[in-house]
Order: sequence, then C-alpha cells, then structure tokens
Amino acid sequence: MWLVSSVILMIVICLVLGHITKPYLNQLVGSGLPQIEAVFSGENKIPWLDKG
Repeated sequence: MWLVSSVILMIVICLVLGHITKPYLNQLVGSGLPQIEAVFSGENKIPWLDKG
C-alpha cells in the first residue's frame, strides 16, 4: 500500500513542477549561454518573482 501512495505522490509532485516550469520553457532550452549573455546585456529580464 505504501508503494501505491508513493507513486501517486511522485506523480503529483511531477505535475506541480511541470505546471510551475511551463511558462519558462523557452528559457530552459539549450546550453543557456545565449540567455545569460542576453541578461548581461539587458536584452532579457529574468522574472525572479512571478506576480501573475
């Protein structure tokens, strides 16, 4: 019984994390170097605290 509850808990955790990271998928691809360079040059803003 504990195995079934553990699997259900892991599925819920994966769904929550997927929901949290979905708006940022375009910034999560590749090596990240172009995104970091864009942040340093002021062309890309990182949303540190999402108010939406």
